[in-house]
Amino acid sequence: MVDEEDEFRKIMKEMGKIFEEVFKDVMEQFSGEKIFEINEDDKKIYITVELNAEEEDIKVKVYKNAIEIRLKNGWAKKIDFPCKIKKKIKKTFKNGILDLEIEKA
Repeated sequence: MVDEEDEFRKIMKEMGKIFEEVFKDVMEQFSGEKIFEINEDDKKIYITVELNAEEEDIKVKVYKNAIEIRLKNGWAKKIDFPCKIKKKIKKTFKNGILDLEIEKA
């Protein structure tokens, strides 16, 4: 005789494995996302990002028309702009929030 409760548990366990496998990529994609705010005017681009990291763990690399923000833990985000930007940017960091002020070239 088949134990219905035992069979039900096996089915639920298998469904859990399937769910985890199907949504694994989606969950990984969003688990490391940071909150960004990007604004601009005629001369500058302003970026605010909530990093919840220490200032010494943050690196910002500047390209001709993009920036890349990297954290020591491996998280990174590259932001492309529709215009060229100057190499020197103004960075301020307070309470886990990074503010960038980028001059357009």
